[in-house]
Amino acid sequence: FEFTAPSRVAQPGQLETADDFWNLESSGVDDNPLAAFETPTDNAGSVAEAERREQMERQRRDQESADAAYARKLQEEEYAAAKKAEAQVKGTSTRSTGKKHSTRIVYDAKQIREIAENEIGRDNVRIMAGFSVIKYGREGRPKQRKMWINSSLTHLAWESGQYDGSHRGLELAKVRGIRVGEMTKTISRSTKDYKKVRNLCFSLETAQRTLDLQACSVIQRDSLVAALRKVVEFNHTHKPVRKDRNRTEITVYTD
Repeated sequence: FEFTAPSRVAQPGQLETADDFWNLESSGVDDNPLAAFETPTDNAGSVAEAERREQMERQRRDQESADAAYARKLQEEEYAAAKKAEAQVKGTSTRSTGKKHSTRIVYDAKQIREIAENEIGRDNVRIMAGFSVIKYGREGRPKQRKMWINSSLTHLAWESGQYDGSHRGLELAKVRGIRVGEMTKTISRSTKDYKKVRNLCFSLETAQRTLDLQACSVIQRDSLVAALRKVVEFNHTHKPVRKDRNRTEITVYTD
């Protein structure tokens, strides 16, 4: 008696033998099983992103050029205004010598402030009460410094940085002029970003030195320069001298 095993009939889609398991083409399995998880490359999106970045870069360059042109225009206007003011001061001094009499009067701190607000301007007096700028020194790195005009209007003072409460100052009567946007030797030695610093820097010039400062913006620079020029003019005209903590002597002109 012989027993013959019935042959197995493969169902549709079913592998007949173990060898058929590895025959991916005949089994209908995709050559790349991970194809469903791959992100298709969007060439159009990449091109659009590149164009957007290029446009932003062009806008940034255009804005920098516009800012630089505006800063140069302001510098030219300030220089012309300074020359005009200097000529007026010289003319006033000449006329005062011939037609006006002068006398020295001592005032207290409150009276000096009232005189300053009338001649310099209330807003300028408030600006000079305290402001923060970057100071360039002849040695070391530029440092942030708080500055102010003292109550007698004779000195521009700033913190010494010695952590002992001491401060230093510049006698405003010795200031011959204020230069805007000029890269002095002190500034050039301490920075490489000439374009930015030139738009923000200004220097108080005396016979011996320059006090080189940098504002945080063009608006602050213009405000400080305008106020400082008024205070310097006040010193040249009235020649204030500090008598003590609460009293200052100034020159008053009368017809």
